[in-house]
Amino acid sequence: MKAIADIRNIRKKIYNNHEQRHPYIFKEWKWYSYRKFKAKLYMETASLFAYLFLKISTPPNVITLIYVLMGIFGGILLALPSKVSIILAIVFFYFRGIFDWTDGAVARLRKRVSISGGVLDSYGALAGWISLWTGIGFYLGNNTHSTFYYLTPLIPALFAADLHLNARETFIYHYLSKKEYRNIKNSRINILYKNDSSSNKGDSKIRKLKCFIDKIFEHNARTVDLICLVIFIEIIFSVSILWIYYSAFLFWQINLFIARLFLFSQGELPEKEFKKLKELLYR
Repeated sequence: MKAIADIRNIRKKIYNNHEQRHPYIFKEWKWYSYRKFKAKLYMETASLFAYLFLKISTPPNVITLIYVLMGIFGGILLALPSKVSIILAIVFFYFRGIFDWTDGAVARLRKRVSISGGVLDSYGALAGWISLWTGIGFYLGNNTHSTFYYLTPLIPALFAADLHLNARETFIYHYLSKKEYRNIKNSRINILYKNDSSSNKGDSKIRKLKCFIDKIFEHNARTVDLICLVIFIEIIFSVSILWIYYSAFLFWQINLFIARLFLFSQGELPEKEFKKLKELLYR
């Protein structure tokens, strides 16, 4: 009975936290019906996992590492020429987010929320996304035997060579490493990232087009779930659909890399980014 009471208490705290952070979960279904289903599935499961991890005194960062490794191993399983391994990969990618919700719950309950946990969490999301696309390349290569999919290693290389992201991290590092800026709230840095991913009224047509395409290839749970569904359909009905999305994604990433390299070489984009960050920090 005590165990059930503890789980209920954890569940209540998890629901209260996400009600504040994601109010759409608790509204009417309509457009958010699938999001609501997935969120409730995660919250209910995370409540049970959080209870178990708290009982065995598992540090939150260890739970986050499980989340990271599930994404990496999911990509490896997807790359293997076996239906069993591919189905396991789908399971890994679909349910790995439970550990992302669990680690935060455990950290808050144990009052051990940390910067390292936030870094691992963000890293886990990106590592899983890259691993998924790399695995898809090998999956398609195994099915089609096309030499085109030997380009798959380009995906992690393009992510690693993201000049735009590197520039931002350089700006932030140099500012936050200075004594006078050490107390700046992280929310201001988050605004910079948020503003970049949204389209403002004054944006150019090119920027609006980029934002639209970014939404198509956005690495969120909804996109991952859709990819998992397409792979499952391909296995059941022996059809080939995913190669279209994969080819478009690879084409977009290559062009994005070339465009950023060109813009940075012109010496305008870094200055604009730096000015934007500077304005945020001086508020």
